[in-house]
Amino acid sequence: LKQTADNNPTDASVWYYLGLAQIANGNKLEAAQSFQTGLQKNEKEPLNLVGKGYIHLLNNQMGEARNFFDQALALSKSKNTAVLNGIARAYLT
Repeated sequence: LKQTADNNPTDASVWYYLGLAQIANGNKLEAAQSFQTGLQKNEKEPLNLVGKGYIHLLNNQMGEARNFFDQALALSKSKNTAVLNGIARAYLT
């Protein structure tokens, strides 16, 4: 996934999926960096906001997590199923 992210510099959503893989491997710090990189690539890609919220949930920072989830929902107008699924996954894991 890292190579895919590097090969698709304008596709910020790839950084979200890389971050999820890093979380699955226990690398929260790397995941947080991937989500931030995704936001730097495209600040209007709501998935990376979901990822940042997920990191905060994993760190038991519920208020901060909700803020990022709310930003992602507002940006996507609550119509992006990937955003909705990502938020649900974050709460369920």
